[in-house]
Amino acid sequence: MLSLESALQLVRLRGRLMGEVAREVPGAMAAVLGLPAEKVLAACDSAGSVGLVQVANYNEPLQTVISGHERAVEAAGRTALDAGAEKVVRLDVGAPFHCSLMSAVEEEFTRALAAHPFADPVLPVISSVTGTYIGSGEEARELLRRQLTGPVRWVEVLRTAARHPVGAYTEIGPGRVLSGLARRTLEEARTRSTGDPRRLTALYGELAPRAWQEPVAS
Repeated sequence: MLSLESALQLVRLRGRLMGEVAREVPGAMAAVLGLPAEKVLAACDSAGSVGLVQVANYNEPLQTVISGHERAVEAAGRTALDAGAEKVVRLDVGAPFHCSLMSAVEEEFTRALAAHPFADPVLPVISSVTGTYIGSGEEARELLRRQLTGPVRWVEVLRTAARHPVGAYTEIGPGRVLSGLARRTLEEARTRSTGDPRRLTALYGELAPRAWQEPVAS
């Protein structure tokens, strides 16, 4: 939906704007493990008198990330532990991402989005904002704006993909965090990662024979 040049310019700007929030809006994030999302939401509501804290990531059915003012995140974490959470892990991040505290940079990013052309998708693309398919380029533009302050609905993304259905999931980049989240959300998920040369070689060995079998136009 975006040219490579536009995508890189927007990624660069988004990173700079998020860095500005990190310097100007002190906050924290924490992962709550072993507690259903609805109870984490209730814990956030209970900390409202201390400050702002909201759900930032629905990572898996029993892992939810919260984000907001530091004292409010700590208060919500204590409430979550009292409600039965296995543990609350403070994340090593520089700002309260994916919550309404990020709205400080939303206006500038919205102007930048308006300056780049978005095409309608030619392949299925699932938005982490809604957990559903993106229907048009204009919808993608709006969802990228909302993604700054909205939670990442990773559980819904996976469940939507499973209904497609998707045969296998390939994690691009270092680590295998997303592969683990996929397996814990979808019991039968088949995952592949690319975090080191061995795994890249194995993936290439699996995919390359299929490419060779594709008919070539003369």
